[in-house]
Amino acid sequence: MRSSTVGIPLRSGEEVRGRRATDEGDGMSLVPARSDHDVPFRGTIGPSRRGEPPVARPQDAGETVRRSRTEIAADRLREMIVTGALPPGRHLAEVALARRLGVSRTPVREALKLLAREGLVEIEPHRGARVAPLRLDELARTVEVMRALERLVGTLAVARAGAEEVAAVCRAHREMMAAWRRRQLEAYFAANQAVHLGLVRATGNPVLCETYGRLNARIRRYRFMANLDPHRWAEAVAEHERILELFLAREGEALGELLAEHLDHKLAALAAARREADRPRP
Repeated sequence: MRSSTVGIPLRSGEEVRGRRATDEGDGMSLVPARSDHDVPFRGTIGPSRRGEPPVARPQDAGETVRRSRTEIAADRLREMIVTGALPPGRHLAEVALARRLGVSRTPVREALKLLAREGLVEIEPHRGARVAPLRLDELARTVEVMRALERLVGTLAVARAGAEEVAAVCRAHREMMAAWRRRQLEAYFAANQAVHLGLVRATGNPVLCETYGRLNARIRRYRFMANLDPHRWAEAVAEHERILELFLAREGEALGELLAEHLDHKLAALAAARREADRPRP
């Protein structure tokens, strides 16, 4: 079965692309995963066309190379924005980014357009691109929709998950907990997202996968930022322990409710942090 349009594979055994930290310039590098069976997924699941037959047209080879470079540039810029390496409001100069990523300006320009559609970048005529500012009102509206999706994910994942999907979620959970014990936030977050997307994949619903993946891309940096508070991070870990328990116990309704609450708690933590930042200082 092919993956959905956002690249969340619906069954294991498909080839997907993951990320792991390296010692390269910005700390992130794309590394191809071998399969769901021997490599735990790390990082956000992005667009993938591997395994699909190429469309026969004269310029196909050049377009494939250009598309690949654009996707790689978008993936690396996305991670830099999510983790705060490129903070809100930062001007995004194409030449500097191209040099940093080791590509030409064209893939960078196309990558910025892609990230603009995800809400991570704003492009203004004659002024260029910048990292989109944080907007809690927009986050609240997105979470309102995501909350309903999380409930659906819990119900369907429990009802439809097979042994391979269960094993994938458990594997990602172990990776996440190992990163937590080491207090490695970026590794933790990559495995954390693999848990959430693994549950979505377990639903076997490509429309749900596409919708969830698209909206999740808009709030990933908020999810990451919520864990910058050590207290909230510890709470999130405890919630994930319970999430796995409910998934393995096949309690779909309870799992869906907890997934929705888990998302609400992140929004509350960010709102509290914003109020504290805005509080007048004596």
